[in-house]
Amino acid sequence: MPTAKRFVSSRSAGKVPPRRAGDAAAKRRRIWWWGIGIAAALVVLALTVLALCFSSLRSLPLSPLTERHYLLIGRLSNQLTREVLRRHPRAEATLRLSVDEVNTLLEFARHTAYAAGTDVPPPESFVIAYRPDGAFTFTVPVDAAPNWCFGGMLYLSGRFHFEKQDEKLIVDVPELRFGRAELPVPGGGAYLREASADAVRESLPPEFAAAVKSLYSERDGTLVIVYRPREMQNLLPLLFKK
Repeated sequence: MPTAKRFVSSRSAGKVPPRRAGDAAAKRRRIWWWGIGIAAALVVLALTVLALCFSSLRSLPLSPLTERHYLLIGRLSNQLTREVLRRHPRAEATLRLSVDEVNTLLEFARHTAYAAGTDVPPPESFVIAYRPDGAFTFTVPVDAAPNWCFGGMLYLSGRFHFEKQDEKLIVDVPELRFGRAELPVPGGGAYLREASADAVRESLPPEFAAAVKSLYSERDGTLVIVYRPREMQNLLPLLFKK
């Protein structure tokens, strides 16, 4: 009898108590709430990333056109006209522009390009400026998504260097950022060097490529443009066409 009792007790001790239905339901609820929490976190993360990347058109600083803009345009126009309309135009001539003069021309271009009815965005929505170290800085919008996606505009900003040496165009983009938060692009824009040069080359009319021999900046930021007055005559119809 004692032996049988011990046998029965050991078997009874080895039995696993049956699971209650409430425990399984609670476990399912926990899994369900974890799933909802993870999904909500992913949605918030996605919305945050989209908000950091996309925006509507911004309102960036823009100086109104004043007398200094028109005086500079008039002086440069007179200088170019004298060279081009000579009885015997010179083979080459040089135009030197200070940093302030280059920025004045860029401001004028922002206003007039939009007023001409081109695809250029409103002048206050982008900025292109010239620095004393010879670099151009920019902040420009790219229509990259539907309007419901926080405005749909992906802003690119950074700096680039541009030179022309005869038939060779040099475009370097050492710094490139994107989005509302100006997130850095890994490696800057170095990988865009060849693509940018090709894009600039394709966008320039052949008359410009022939008329401008070289373009480069000096130590103090002075922008030097060596042009060919004879070939510049071919640019006049493009400059004054309506």
